[in-house]
Amino acid sequence: MLEFKGVNVSIQTRHILRNIDLTFDAARIAILGNNGSGKTTLARCAVGLLRPQKGTIYLDGNDIIDYRTTLWKHINLCFQVPDHQIVMPTVQEELSFSLKNAGKQLEPRVLADILEELECTAHTPCHQLSTGKKRLLCLHALLLLNPKILILDEPTAFLDIPTAQEFMQKLERLSQKVIMITHNDAYIRSFDEAVLLHQGTIVAHDTPKKIIAHYDAIIAKRSLQKRPL
Repeated sequence: MLEFKGVNVSIQTRHILRNIDLTFDAARIAILGNNGSGKTTLARCAVGLLRPQKGTIYLDGNDIIDYRTTLWKHINLCFQVPDHQIVMPTVQEELSFSLKNAGKQLEPRVLADILEELECTAHTPCHQLSTGKKRLLCLHALLLLNPKILILDEPTAFLDIPTAQEFMQKLERLSQKVIMITHNDAYIRSFDEAVLLHQGTIVAHDTPKKIIAHYDAIIAKRSLQKRPL
């Protein structure tokens, strides 16, 4: 179980997250909010990439700080921009790199299955893949580590509708707990729970249907405020 208790994050005088109390219990949880609401900061805190100034983040009852270099075995983050996550030149090297750091080797059968899904060869340069295939590559690299919890930051960003739908269908089949960060409410309706984050605070934590209604109200209010006189 992942828990945030009294988490606050600030950069200089700007408050990014304010008093976040949140328990991730369900198998599929969506974090919904506009750009700048603190969603990515929350995700980075959850995987130890950013340490809050106040509050504690717990994983199975233990402070994530206690895990130090082993946190990746339990929880991992798929970045919003695939190119920020890919570090090796070819597809096989990228997949092998993930496992090498865990002291494991990439099995030929597993590699073959992934290559078939990516529709490429082992030696295909990563930069030649489409954005959708890059996102799949990043996902597979993390799944090879078999974390208990997988966080995805805007996984449908830069994807056309059919590719985004295929990616979401793949997420539904995963055995891991999935936490999806998004500003697009079109893909969260099938999730178990949703959280609405606005200006660094939790506005609501409820069913996707109710959270979408809250979100629509915020968007409508912003539109009225920006309407010229």
